[in-house]
Amino acid sequence: MAAYMDIPPNQMIRLAQLGMEEDLLNCEAIWLCVSCLTCNTRCPKGVRIAELIESLRQVKLRARQDHLQVDKISAEDLRAIPPIALIGSMRKFTS
Repeated sequence: MAAYMDIPPNQMIRLAQLGMEEDLLNCEAIWLCVSCLTCNTRCPKGVRIAELIESLRQVKLRARQDHLQVDKISAEDLRAIPPIALIGSMRKFTS
C-alpha cells in the first residue's frame, strides 16, 4: 500500500519528528492506509506507525474534516456499492 501513498510511512515518522504536523494532516496517505499493520511489522525500530496514521486521521475527523462526503455519492453508485463497504467507509472516513 505504501507505493500508492504520497508520503510513505517511514517518511511520515520523519515528518512527525520534525514537527511538520500540517504536512502530515494534509497528506492523502492517512486516508489510503488500510490498517494492515505491515509498516509496524517491517519497522526495524519497532515504531507503531499505523497508530500514528490512525491518530492523524482522528485529528482530521474530530475537526469535522471528513474525507468521504456521502451526499456527493451518486444514487447509481450508492446502489452499486455493497452496504457493508459503504458502512465501513463511513465509519473510517466520516466524523
